[in-house]
Amino acid sequence: DRATMDMKHRAARLQEFREALDKKKLEMMQEIQTLLSDASRAADNQTDFLKQHLKTQDGKSRHAKSFLKDAKSIFSELEKAMEDTGDTTMQSQISETSKQMANLQSRVDTAETQLIQSCKEANSASEMFHKKDLNKLEETDLQRLADLQAKMKEILPQFEQLKDMSDAAALKSRDLQLCEQRLIASWERLHPRIATALKSKLTVGDASLDTVKSAIASGKVSTALKELKKAEEAYQMFKAATEVVKP
Repeated sequence: DRATMDMKHRAARLQEFREALDKKKLEMMQEIQTLLSDASRAADNQTDFLKQHLKTQDGKSRHAKSFLKDAKSIFSELEKAMEDTGDTTMQSQISETSKQMANLQSRVDTAETQLIQSCKEANSASEMFHKKDLNKLEETDLQRLADLQAKMKEILPQFEQLKDMSDAAALKSRDLQLCEQRLIASWERLHPRIATALKSKLTVGDASLDTVKSAIASGKVSTALKELKKAEEAYQMFKAATEVVKP
């Protein structure tokens, strides 16, 4: 047919491809809407970036940011294709989809920004304790340390969970990656110091009791009383500290 000047065949092919193109545009829009629906469900009622995910059919968790990334990629191609086509129906859908996508992206970006700020605050708290003598913490310090422990207990498993998600490499911005790395490094240095500081209270008490035993045996009652009091204070400090802070 290409060797002839017959337009009938060519007209038929034009119509065929017009219909195929229209069908493809609708399929792409439907795929975008499905991805945005999944992104919305993943982010639904969640202001915590680390929890903005859901299970997919393959059993893996996928983050709202990952759904949005794929939706934006398809949308970009479709939007470019629809420029100056005069297809007002599709252009209206594109305009509404753009607003929907921007709204979801804002929710995810806000959650990530809040997580970065939370990480920075936790890292500042951790670094503050690196400068302190953990054997001489006041009651307010113990509460701050307990709050930091609780935060790390919550956030570390969630960071680990992100690593196993689909499209994991694209989920965290550079700022979040750096903040996470600094926080984990600081905590890994601080955590064993907490255990050591708490254990030192027991060591002091145990040593004082050993002195009490020998002092009683040698008749040094005043020394025995002094060391007994020291042991009691050390054990009380350990008990009070471990009621707030876990070794």
